[in-house]
Amino acid sequence: MRRILFLIPLALLILLAGCQQQGASSSGNLYTGGTNGLLISLVDQAPPSLIYDSKQTPFDMIVQAKNDGEFDVGWITFTINGISPDDFENLLAGTEDVTPVQRAGDGKTFLVYATPDNPILGKTKLGEQTLPGEERLITLAKDVAYTKELTGGGTLSFPYYISACYPYATLATIQLCTKTNYLTGDNKVCDPATLKQMSVSAGPLQLVDYKQQAVGSKRLRLTLTFKLKDNSGIYKPKAERADIASESDVTREVQYDTLQTCQPSTLSEELQERDYFYAIIDLSDMKGVKLRCSGLREDPSAANGAEAVLKTVQPNFASGKSINIRIIISTSPGRSEARKEGLVRLNPDGTATLTCTADFSNADVPTDAIRPARIATVYYVRQDVAGNLQVTHSES
Repeated sequence: MRRILFLIPLALLILLAGCQQQGASSSGNLYTGGTNGLLISLVDQAPPSLIYDSKQTPFDMIVQAKNDGEFDVGWITFTINGISPDDFENLLAGTEDVTPVQRAGDGKTFLVYATPDNPILGKTKLGEQTLPGEERLITLAKDVAYTKELTGGGTLSFPYYISACYPYATLATIQLCTKTNYLTGDNKVCDPATLKQMSVSAGPLQLVDYKQQAVGSKRLRLTLTFKLKDNSGIYKPKAERADIASESDVTREVQYDTLQTCQPSTLSEELQERDYFYAIIDLSDMKGVKLRCSGLREDPSAANGAEAVLKTVQPNFASGKSINIRIIISTSPGRSEARKEGLVRLNPDGTATLTCTADFSNADVPTDAIRPARIATVYYVRQDVAGNLQVTHSES
């Protein structure tokens, strides 16, 4: 039984994001920035635009995956749509790069690319330089051939598209104006109405704006605006509560019953899964602060006060293969009142707004200061690339 394990160390990345020095002023000082994730493209002549019938022209199907964001990708699920394995042999047979697995119920075949120990690396900021993300060629099918014989001359056209689905995350650090008393009018250190300094990592879903407003002597309202910056579709992980098995004092497992393929089998599932992302708002560096947020939907995997959300994806495929993919959302000890997390749904215009209130009544705020807060969004991205394959009759 094949077992694939993929870890997304988001908690570590969030921790690293917290290492920003107080008072850092420019957007992009932590990250390279940008609005792309993986860029999936067809490789020239794989397949060629014109082939012969009757198995005369075997070809390969290859895509290029370039990671133009700042999050490493260790697995992708692909589907080939528009052409049938009944007409093209070896189309879904798998290769050294991908493993075919079938979804229970409708029998749809997915080609799973999994390199947990060798992910496709994203861009990296190194001082003032940017190290580009990795590019990788992925062979989806080998020795594909059209099996039927055409009669009457002319050509048949087969428009097709390849869908890719992969997990991604965007990280952001924003600066908050914390005060011993917001009503004094003393803005020498900072003014919450005008302070707006943030750094956002490259990814399709972006934190594009935030505002802070004093709403009492010890309370600060924070408004966060997110936007999907390209034409990709995003999907939430399918979450279903299961037994929690403690691995350590701060790490627990939550089971998922199916792998998110970004292609739900029913319209009802599509409406329940598309345009959702998982958001984490973390002020836990500020001891004693209490955070409340509206616009967050409870994720069943985070129920019952689990100390950590360690999400395990176990696809229910009928092929007999087991794929075990872990996505670490966070592993901080205890569910802090200063960290809120849950599902958020995009509006039809591709935006989403969260409103949070930070209560500093019992917080350790000895003096006015600018303090960092960390925001993370986790989501699945679907990207489609289209091609056209023409088949003509061979006289040989």
